Amino acid sequence: MPDASRRDAAHSITLTDGTATRTREAGPVDLVPVQELHRRCSPGSRALRYHAGKSGLSPAEWGQLSSPERGTTLVTAPAERTDHIIAMTNVMRTHQQGVGELAILVEDAWQASRGRRPGRTARHHGDGHCHVD
Repeated sequence: MPDASRRDAAHSITLTDGTATRTREAGPVDLVPVQELHRRCSPGSRALRYHAGKSGLSPAEWGQLSSPERGTTLVTAPAERTDHIIAMTNVMRTHQQGVGELAILVEDAWQASRGRRPGRTARHHGDGHCHVD
């Protein structure tokens, strides 16, 4: 995992269909747009991410996910509309040395768009934030 004190700038990522996106590290101020992302996701998508029927995150839960001490949370938005988060990628530390947790939530409408593959793109970008300590 990256050093907890390091915060990267946004990265431009082009999806397989040519759509330009921006991915950056999330912060506490992203709670509202992340909640909106959750509302645009089906119960099935949220269940796959959380292994439960969560409809959103509490401020305390978001505080943990967006804390650099706990890991890295990335948010992805279309380049032309950076306030509209379409994906959230979590790369979190665990208590077990050398083991982390990778989880991704992608807005249903973006998953359903054939050829975009933001989940695969988010996973590859999230993988870049992992390393063995």
